[in-house]
Amino acid sequence: MDRDGGYRVSNRYFYDNFPQFTINTRRQRFYRRLLRRWTPKPDLALLMVASVETLATRRPTYSREYFEQLAGAYHELDLWCDGLVEVSTEPDHASAEDIARIIVERITNARQ
Repeated sequence: MDRDGGYRVSNRYFYDNFPQFTINTRRQRFYRRLLRRWTPKPDLALLMVASVETLATRRPTYSREYFEQLAGAYHELDLWCDGLVEVSTEPDHASAEDIARIIVERITNARQ
């Protein structure tokens, strides 16, 4: 919640940088620290997740190894973003109503 009592909505662009890069050099570690310092930390973060099998079906041009590596990296976001909520995007799992319920619960709890 911001100072005016409203909420800011952000897309995944900033947060997507963390899992996308392999950090090997001093310069890369510095860049990651800057991103973490200057990227706003959300009050509510939803991470939409799917199994490697589902991702491979959705994006057949990518390798399974890529999805396995990326899945592990995305799970590390929880270390940076307190209260990260994982929402399954597997068929017959999360619905728009489920996601709306999570958002309403978090907003309600934040106001209390």
